[in-house]
Amino acid sequence: MTQEALLRVDGLGVRYERAPVVDDVSLSADGGQLLGICGPNGSGKSTLLRAIVGLTPAFAGTVRIAGQPLSRVHEELSYVPQQAAVDPEFPITVREVVATGRLPRRRGLRWLRRDDRDAVEAALTELDLTDLAERGLGELSGGQRQRAFLARALAQRARVLLLDEPFAAVDARAEDDLWGRLGRLAASGALVVVVHHDLGALAEHADRLVLLSRRIVADGRPAEVLTAANLEAAYELPIALRGPERAVRPARAGERAALRWAVSS
Repeated sequence: MTQEALLRVDGLGVRYERAPVVDDVSLSADGGQLLGICGPNGSGKSTLLRAIVGLTPAFAGTVRIAGQPLSRVHEELSYVPQQAAVDPEFPITVREVVATGRLPRRRGLRWLRRDDRDAVEAALTELDLTDLAERGLGELSGGQRQRAFLARALAQRARVLLLDEPFAAVDARAEDDLWGRLGRLAASGALVVVVHHDLGALAEHADRLVLLSRRIVADGRPAEVLTAANLEAAYELPIALRGPERAVRPARAGERAALRWAVSS
């Protein structure tokens, strides 16, 4: 019997005011992958993650985790939203943030058990947050805050981790550090799905890319997905491959920031 994919999305569709934002998206992925989702602004990347989690209603399609409806195994999926969607001034400590990751595995609002506390401490240690555990969330830098949210996801010990623009407001050093941690998490057997606008970073770090423009334009290895033809289809811009590194630049300046990367041959 064929083993079910860890994450399977079939025919997912989302509409806002009758306009399709995500249209008939199907994909499947297993643990041990770092899967990147990219595409132009308004292509449905964030909406797709929210629909997979169930935060945005889908008018069509299904989501299954290891063959089970999400409602039965919700604890196996963890979601880290864009940093802009979280109020950093909310009066809560880093340890308390991380501890909320255990709630999907608890029945009712009960005190944390020993295994919950162990999971929280392990996540704080893994993300180098032990010394910051009693600090308020608003006292942290952007990179530290993102590590706290990732630690919350690790404490949940979910098999599928969805991250929406996790590198917003972090510096280059913190971004490199987070990429390394995500890579190690995927290598440990989890499925890590990252929405990111930086195609160069995705090409460097992701095992697989999904190029989205309401529908899936391309799905596969980065070198197979990030081609001029696929980018023209997704961004609706003429793309030119230039120079010895085959750097891609759009002909229209408005989308240039989204295409700062080089396609490897």
